Amino acid sequence: MKKILFLKLLIVFYSTILCAVPLENGLIAYYSFNSDFSDDFNAYDAVGYNGATRASTGGFQNSGALLLDGSDDYLKVSNISFNTSTGGANTVSFWMKWYGGASQMPIGFYLQDLYLCAGYFGFNSANSDVTGISDSGMANQWVHVTAVFYNGAPSPSTHSLYINGVKQTIQKVMGSTPYYYTMPDYFYLGTWSHFGYYFGGQLDEVMLFNRALSDTEVSHIYTNTPIPEPSSLMLLALSFSCYLLCIKFYNKI
Repeated sequence: MKKILFLKLLIVFYSTILCAVPLENGLIAYYSFNSDFSDDFNAYDAVGYNGATRASTGGFQNSGALLLDGSDDYLKVSNISFNTSTGGANTVSFWMKWYGGASQMPIGFYLQDLYLCAGYFGFNSANSDVTGISDSGMANQWVHVTAVFYNGAPSPSTHSLYINGVKQTIQKVMGSTPYYYTMPDYFYLGTWSHFGYYFGGQLDEVMLFNRALSDTEVSHIYTNTPIPEPSSLMLLALSFSCYLLCIKFYNKI
């Protein structure tokens, strides 16, 4: 009996080591804007419209950022592979320096987006609605935003919003009952699928995932620290040590 229990504990130990998930798991695209509008992780390069440009010395690290005038310019990325499965989710993470304009969308999809409107910031589903938080203190400074879009109508129980690495308590703060639209194969930076609501400010370090990120992962992105991923050498060392312990203790049981 003791030997069986020991073997079960050993399996749990190995599973913990081998199942550590790197941040790259589920990463679809990453835009640093350090040189252009290209995707630094995959091949989903963005296309700029109406004069969208880079601020070469902008960005929260002064290494470049997307600069949008709030008038009519935006970026579009097409043919991207979002998670559209029932019960699935997609996450967008980015740095934002909003210049304080009214009714603006830093990122949008098909009739769903993140919306700055009437003193609020959060999820919008084309029904004059916002499920989110107050936008107090967000203008004219760099703010890190992570938003988890569940494949369903926006609600506090399914969608998640993080500001500067901290999960927010969101609620329906404006408008009518939210709608749900299937995630398309494209997205916009600075507007949404029906245009208008152009964002004025800078966006930087935009990352998109085809899964929901954990609180720990969001915190690590905010602090610019990579998610720990066990290296082959570390796994080998742990495995060998565990093997020696197994021989020692198993024979004593």
